[in-house]
Amino acid sequence: MKFVVGQEPLVTQAGNRRAEAAHRVGDEPQSGVAVCSFSLACEDYTQKGEKKTDWVDCTAWRQAAERIGEAHKGDLVLVAGKVSSREWTDRQGKTHKQTEVTVKTLRMLTPKPLAATAAVGRQPGDEEPEITDDDVPF
Repeated sequence: MKFVVGQEPLVTQAGNRRAEAAHRVGDEPQSGVAVCSFSLACEDYTQKGEKKTDWVDCTAWRQAAERIGEAHKGDLVLVAGKVSSREWTDRQGKTHKQTEVTVKTLRMLTPKPLAATAAVGRQPGDEEPEITDDDVPF
């Protein structure tokens, strides 16, 4: 993962993905740019030793948006990006504020299941096949 220190502040955060991400095409659909919004559950402990969970809202674009699509609820993910806030007023006149991480880089920390690399047709508990000299081509 490449972390570039430049003019904008960069934050790194690890957490478990909250739920399935909301994939969509960017604000201009003709551009075809992938966008994905998701939340991370980040656990910490208070000074009294009590467990607390903070929810970090994230928005990923392009390749990072495609990569987060590979993660599932509960998977551990590391993100790095820029913190930004936006404020808006709803139809009832109530002001809302949201702070989120605009993801620049993303790394999956949960290993892929071993089933993806297992031999086809084998079941857990099956014995290893015996290899004889006749099976070896040299």
